Amino acid sequence: MHCAWSPDRTTLTCTPTNPLAPGTHHTIHVGAGMTDQHGDMVDLDHWTTHGGEWCTGEMMGGSHDGHPVGMMGDGWERGNHYGMLFPFTTA
Repeated sequence: MHCAWSPDRTTLTCTPTNPLAPGTHHTIHVGAGMTDQHGDMVDLDHWTTHGGEWCTGEMMGGSHDGHPVGMMGDGWERGNHYGMLFPFTTA
């Protein structure tokens, strides 16, 4: 997937490398360690109003891309969550 910010940096648009199959469930995971253009942590606390849900270690099944959750490196965990999940289904 390729993602790019709008010129005013208020909208992030992500485009999949390959077309997504119709009628398929997908989830975008925004990591808890995401920072803004100034290096400040992005405040995810209000993202639930945009359809996001907190991602816990249990939701990740104990691994991320085949790596144990505890071995993902700094920036992935913030408090008791690993960022936000945004589920969607293609038309």
